[in-house]
Amino acid sequence: MSFSREELDHMTGQDAMTPVNFGGVSPTCPGCGYNLTGAVSARCPECGREIQRKLIRQEAVELRVKIESLKGIQDWVEVGVKLAAFGVFLSLSAWALRKLVGDPFLPGIVRGAAVLCALVAPFLVLGVIRVYRVPACVREEYSLNPKWLLVFLTLALSGATMVLSWI
Repeated sequence: MSFSREELDHMTGQDAMTPVNFGGVSPTCPGCGYNLTGAVSARCPECGREIQRKLIRQEAVELRVKIESLKGIQDWVEVGVKLAAFGVFLSLSAWALRKLVGDPFLPGIVRGAAVLCALVAPFLVLGVIRVYRVPACVREEYSLNPKWLLVFLTLALSGATMVLSWI
């Protein structure tokens, strides 16, 4: 006697949607983002959309790859804040050098470095936008919620660097 894959899954309890069955990622409904962990029916309990397990499993694997790439996003945000703050410091240093030394060459180099910091820092922190391509329940489960205060601080410091560089 042989059994189909679906019959074996049902007998062993593998038909229930669990994170173990989906590569460690909680399965979510592609329609509404509802967490389908433990769901055994073929429909989403939230929106009623038909669930195709093969498609959900494929999306879970893709989601796992996204999660791995986003885990270090907070580190980049912190680097961006530090780079933007360093840009402000360089701008103020260039202003002080211009007043104290009077030679435009050295302050020009310092000001150029400040502008470079101000241009690079926002690109480091704006990667947090990619976090919102991940369903909310998964963001919470993997602590992928960005520190928005640091993002806004980086953007403000970068803007301040640009303004201070041209005074």
